[in-house]
Amino acid sequence: MAKKKVVFVDDSTMILRWARRAFGRECDVQTMECPSMALSVIGKQPHSPIAAPDIIVSDFDMPYMNGVQFLTKMRDAFPAAELILYTGRQDVECSFATVVGDKDSYRLEAEIKRRM
Repeated sequence: MAKKKVVFVDDSTMILRWARRAFGRECDVQTMECPSMALSVIGKQPHSPIAAPDIIVSDFDMPYMNGVQFLTKMRDAFPAAELILYTGRQDVECSFATVVGDKDSYRLEAEIKRRM
């Protein structure tokens, strides 16, 4: 069975290191520190895991573009991908549910950090 292709986008290198450790054995994990960088490379490298990701995970609070804006663009480009947003803020749940239509993929950053 092929490994799931997962892209994590977060401006925290600590969380990106954790993502590679936590999921690297079971998934093909690519990490990026900036949504704009992710937008410029995801889907553009044909033999890379980020050519057609199965799962895209993003923090909400990032410079220049927040996670909802980023995942909205990813939903348009990769409608079959599962989108997961995590954040320390509780006021974005409704916005995210509107973007992806699935509030079960919304996670609080504290919940993610507890699992680290």
